[in-house]
Amino acid sequence: MAFSKIQHIALDLLRNTETVEFNEWVNRERDRQNFEYLDLRGVDLAGLDLRGFRLTMVDFSNADLSGSDLSYSNMACSRFKYVNLENADLSHANLTVANFTGSNLTGARLKNSKIGTVYFHHTKMIGADFSNAILDHSEFVKTTGGWVNFSNASLKSALFKRSFFKSANFTLANLQDSEMIKVVLDMALFDKANIAGVTFYHAKMGGADIRRTIGSERAHFKLKAEDIDGLICNADQIINKKKERSIA
Repeated sequence: MAFSKIQHIALDLLRNTETVEFNEWVNRERDRQNFEYLDLRGVDLAGLDLRGFRLTMVDFSNADLSGSDLSYSNMACSRFKYVNLENADLSHANLTVANFTGSNLTGARLKNSKIGTVYFHHTKMIGADFSNAILDHSEFVKTTGGWVNFSNASLKSALFKRSFFKSANFTLANLQDSEMIKVVLDMALFDKANIAGVTFYHAKMGGADIRRTIGSERAHFKLKAEDIDGLICNADQIINKKKERSIA
């Protein structure tokens, strides 16, 4: 793949300079060339130490960032479409309004990251760690995410739709007013999670444990009998309504 002059300079700085020098160069180039997104599509940055870099409004589409250390970096409004981020470290990063459509986050670490209003459409994130992350208003659509750690994460008003989150850990997570639409949540843990206002619509919850959730009396569970086969809950959380199972 042929790269432009500015791409070559950006790659050289990312690979061979300190954070401050790269950040100063990006600021100068944005002012001089008036470009909106820094184009780093298709680049190979696998395994690099990019801690603390300012990578806002960068287009990383189709890039390889597997195993890279992006912790404490500011990547707000950047594009990660179809990017390989397997086993990358994005903990404590600012990823607000980023786009991870089609990306691979398998085994990635996003602990304590700010990830509000982010798109995870068709994203693979098996075993990813989002503990203590802020994910309010984010969208998980057709996402493959078994064994994901969402413990103590903020997921207020998030959308989970037609996704796979078997054995996900939502312990102490704040899911208030989120939507779980046709999501596989078999064996998921919800210990002390806030599910007030959450809508569970035809979610598969076999073996999931909701006994110690907060706000279950204000949750809206619209589930078929087969959806809750094996669901672990308190006796007073189950009621029948309009031929569906609901949790009041």
